[in-house]
Amino acid sequence: MPTKTTGGTVTGGWNIWANGYVENTVQFPVTGIYKFDIIARGSIAANVWPNMELRIDQSAKTSFTVNATNWTTYSAQINVTQGSHKVAAAFTNDYYSPPQDRNLYVDKVTITKVNVPPPRTITETFSSPITAQNGTAFGPGNQFTFSLNQNGTFVIDGTSGLAWQKSNSYRDSAIIRSTNPLPPTYKISVVVGDIDYGLEKLAGLQNDPNYPEGPLNENGFYFLTITDELPNLPHTNIWWHQHRKVVIDVDNNIWGNGMPNPVFMVYFDKTNTLVAYDGAQNTWQSQWTSAIHYQANTFYKIEIEKTLQEFIFRAFTENNQLLKEAHISLASIWHDDAQHQEYFVIGDPHENYYQGSMKIKELTMQY
Repeated sequence: MPTKTTGGTVTGGWNIWANGYVENTVQFPVTGIYKFDIIARGSIAANVWPNMELRIDQSAKTSFTVNATNWTTYSAQINVTQGSHKVAAAFTNDYYSPPQDRNLYVDKVTITKVNVPPPRTITETFSSPITAQNGTAFGPGNQFTFSLNQNGTFVIDGTSGLAWQKSNSYRDSAIIRSTNPLPPTYKISVVVGDIDYGLEKLAGLQNDPNYPEGPLNENGFYFLTITDELPNLPHTNIWWHQHRKVVIDVDNNIWGNGMPNPVFMVYFDKTNTLVAYDGAQNTWQSQWTSAIHYQANTFYKIEIEKTLQEFIFRAFTENNQLLKEAHISLASIWHDDAQHQEYFVIGDPHENYYQGSMKIKELTMQY
């Protein structure tokens, strides 16, 4: 590593004894996924181990807690564009209070091109009749599953080319989810329209003492959400708020947040706090703000993609004209770890509010 902002030589490596980094310029022959193996060790102080960032052109791509006093390999796979880039291992949490001294020691960084097979794509166009039953798998390879509660359902006649999701009561719920846990990277897209989840659908309803958070205040559905465990129904909004990681949804509400006809792009941070994308400012905000607005009789293509580094939210017209795109690092996401398996969900998820209907024209999963 020719560039060393601080530190000194130790047996087998370099001691970064203050916040700083070691860096080298690397030529990447092609755009693709590369595996980075960093051999490092650390010294603990104040009961905290050193934090090491892997940076590309001084942009942090991932971080590691270096919790070993012996030389240990820390690995990550990163997508890198073709060309010359500066690769750095950085120490970010220095601490010194004699006799305690937290340091990061780095031996070397090995970079290997990862050969990735072409993605598999499966698409359901609802061109054949399907009887929606709770727990029934369908689609190519049975990769999609219905989860239905009360009288919530999907009507798929095979002639209209649509899956008509219906929740005639706020006690109903009806979703399509992935049958199996999602792989580490994927892209889910859905074409949805004829959205009938306005506040007018709630006219005449009364407060329900069994559900203090429903059903009068909000009405909507999920275009797409990613959960951190198997999302079998029934569930109230409380369960969904604890298990959503990212979501693109419609939530018409009496408080005026994002109204009228708001489409929200939302992630939940490490404390499970909502962060929404402000489509007018093109920034993430710690408040409920809309990304775009929908027209009830129009179809939209909605997409959530997960790479090795980030979630990407996209909204298109039905003809693939991009309306809005937002990115957020996986390092910011609730329960983004190996202990939690992910599933995608489309539809009306709540047993305590939301009633109406929408239609799905196409569902695609690429992985």
